[in-house]
Amino acid sequence: MNKECGGADFLNQTLAIALRNLTELDGMFQKLSETARSLCPMLRSCSESPCPSGWKVHNHHCYKFSTHKVNWDSAKRHCESLNSHLIIINTKQEQDFIKKSIENNPGVSWIGLTDRESEGNWTWVDGTQVSFTRWGQGEPNNAEENENCAIIRRANWNDVRCTDQFRFICEKRALPCVEAADIEKYCS
Repeated sequence: MNKECGGADFLNQTLAIALRNLTELDGMFQKLSETARSLCPMLRSCSESPCPSGWKVHNHHCYKFSTHKVNWDSAKRHCESLNSHLIIINTKQEQDFIKKSIENNPGVSWIGLTDRESEGNWTWVDGTQVSFTRWGQGEPNNAEENENCAIIRRANWNDVRCTDQFRFICEKRALPCVEAADIEKYCS
């Protein structure tokens, strides 16, 4: 009989511990649910646009077209302050998107291309080699012996002095798209 009572005490203690753990888990679940619900407005806004306000989206990237003119180094720093970089144009499709985007606002814009490290060895701001180009006829030509930064004008690129002042284009990866229906599963 003693053995049975000892067994019952053990079962009662185990049951009490399990109930306490279940209560704690329920409290943690409630807190997680509240946290998830508080994220719903942010998720809804992300589903509307994968880019910040004022940026254009194209092929999973966001682009910001500046309206003020600065030198190449200032443009580079400004893009970095926006968690982005001066634009890196890797494909004809991207080039065509940029060309179309600047048609309504003609002028010249910095791109993230330079040969400062080694004359004639053009690299992007992230250090990658150039795999696609759209140099204008006779460009790059280093005409003034210190044309080490690149601009885009209409559809073509040109090398110019890095101290010249132009508008610029910043680029960064777009947020992953979240389908509105998926958000509503968890946020309704």
